[in-house]
Amino acid sequence: MRVLHVVADYPTRARPHAQVFVRNQVDSLVAAGVACDVLILRGRSLLKYATGWLQVQSRLRRGAFDLLHAHYAYCGLVSLGHGIPLVTSLLGSDLVGFARRDGSYPALSRVAHRRLARHVAGRSDACIVKSRAMRDRLGLPVHVVPNGVDLDRFEPVDAETRVRLRDELGLPQEAILVLFAGNPRVALKRFPLAEAAVRTAEPRVPRPLHLVPISGRSQDDVVRHMQACDLLLLTSSQEGSPNVVKEAMAAGMAVVAVDVGDTRERLAGVPGCRVTADDRPETIAAALADVITSEESRGGRAAVEPLRIEKVAARIMEIYGEALARRSPAGRG
Repeated sequence: MRVLHVVADYPTRARPHAQVFVRNQVDSLVAAGVACDVLILRGRSLLKYATGWLQVQSRLRRGAFDLLHAHYAYCGLVSLGHGIPLVTSLLGSDLVGFARRDGSYPALSRVAHRRLARHVAGRSDACIVKSRAMRDRLGLPVHVVPNGVDLDRFEPVDAETRVRLRDELGLPQEAILVLFAGNPRVALKRFPLAEAAVRTAEPRVPRPLHLVPISGRSQDDVVRHMQACDLLLLTSSQEGSPNVVKEAMAAGMAVVAVDVGDTRERLAGVPGCRVTADDRPETIAAALADVITSEESRGGRAAVEPLRIEKVAARIMEIYGEALARRSPAGRG
């Protein structure tokens, strides 16, 4: 089977973090025996989609493919009508729209993106969403498949390795390190909220708290920071199914997150993890202090085992098979 993946962005040397989850999925499919090519749509901002259909058509003329896999609703839109089966993955903002800084959504953005997503999903041979909440909002029969986690890469380390990593990364040894894996300049990540929560929690814990923001890093660098730090804090106002939460769980970190995307589904009842009741600094601080002072074990790695990247790749291959069957004479009959 040969698949052409249509993407709006992809990791590069200058931007190693750009949609790295798509590259990981492609790599996992290749490892499972699927021949994959990637078409990165070219052009500035939304202009890339104005010429996107022609870009896809041009690439199809230069090679024979069995199936298209579009990652993002706009990529799905330009991948319609090429005469071969199409699987579209919705990523989050392409379904719910783009949130304001306070986490609310402009009504026009919500309506327009939902209509676009339904249009593309309804005309694709199969559609994948990342969470049950996305499926419920879409209101169509689609596949819920969160992004997989590379459990061989994101893994816990012993205390000696953690000390060494902190030295290498220039991080304080005696502090409790709280990782903030998002760009502090992006309003939706709400870095000031994370800072306020850490300040409020510090008097309640036995050692100083140190907030460690990282963004724009390679995945290997993210792994090293997760292995060096004690817990992950997620304060975003908008997420689909945040990969960083699942990766932190796999790395053996404690996790505190606001109720956004599928965090409640992922973290509820998992030892060493908390989803806050609201997004006030005091509430987040209480969850931080609770996790830090608790003696419970970290249960995140076992909880994400079903999302091992190899298992997710196998599920996606099943969906590919269903999409191909829909176009076969027997499927049409």
